[in-house]
Formats: sequence, structure tokens, C-alpha cells
Amino acid sequence: MASELKSTTVDKVHKELLGQVSDTYQKTEGFPTWDILKAAAFGIKRVWDKVFMIDYLQDVDNLT
Repeated sequence: MASELKSTTVDKVHKELLGQVSDTYQKTEGFPTWDILKAAAFGIKRVWDKVFMIDYLQDVDNLT
């Protein structure tokens, strides 16, 4: 699972977020739900990148 999360993209995160929203909402590009979740996906991806960098830096095999 960790490798799957490490290789994730903004588009994958966005698709996952959209999948969690009820189909009663309009989820196509240009509508608020799509736009807001796209912005959230960028933030989530940035956090995941930082988490994996911290994990990498704390691995004793990567210390010099």
C-alpha cells in the first residue's frame, strides 16, 4: 500500500475524492464540487510527498 501511495498523482487523489461524493451532486469539470476537490487533491498530494520525504530521511540506510 505504501508504494501505491508513494506513486500516486494529483489526478488519482482527485478521482478517489470524487468517488467519495454522492452522485446526487454534479461532479463534472467546471462545477464547484469538481473544482474544490481538485484543489484539495493538490494539497493532499503535497502532504503525502512530505510524509514520504520524512520517512525516507528517517531510514537509517539513507543516513550519511
